[in-house]
Amino acid sequence: MEQSPKTYTYEDAKRLLEQYCIYRDRCHKEVEEKIWSLRMAKVAHDALLEHLITEKYLDESRYAQSFVRGKFNQNHWGRKKIVNQMKFNQISDYNIRLGLKEIDEKEYRKTMIMLIEKKSALLGKTKNFKNQNKVLQYLIQKGFEYDLSLELVKEVLK
Repeated sequence: MEQSPKTYTYEDAKRLLEQYCIYRDRCHKEVEEKIWSLRMAKVAHDALLEHLITEKYLDESRYAQSFVRGKFNQNHWGRKKIVNQMKFNQISDYNIRLGLKEIDEKEYRKTMIMLIEKKSALLGKTKNFKNQNKVLQYLIQKGFEYDLSLELVKEVLK
């Protein structure tokens, strides 16, 4: 026997979405997907989005800033990977630029050096071209810029 999907009233959906946005900052795309998963009508969809924005539950600028802080400080992602993920989440270019201001240039370089040292320690003490290339590829995979990565790998692993 199949169970029919749960239906929500506007007020129930509003409370549910408020809690969803309070738990952590969300982008518009995530919230819209959540609204559609609740099977709300288009009119209710628009009204719910408007409510969340006007009551400051949903703020793309705040989301971009916290996203950048989290991905850089916790996951040690570089700018390129952060930008790509934010574009995937349909964040505006303005908010992407605003979010990237959260990254301090000195901290960025310090994080890269820490990652270089950590990766080179895993690869062993030999500082040959092959290991340098692996460290460089690791930084690029983490989303750091090629030129800066190359410069720091050469500097740290000389």
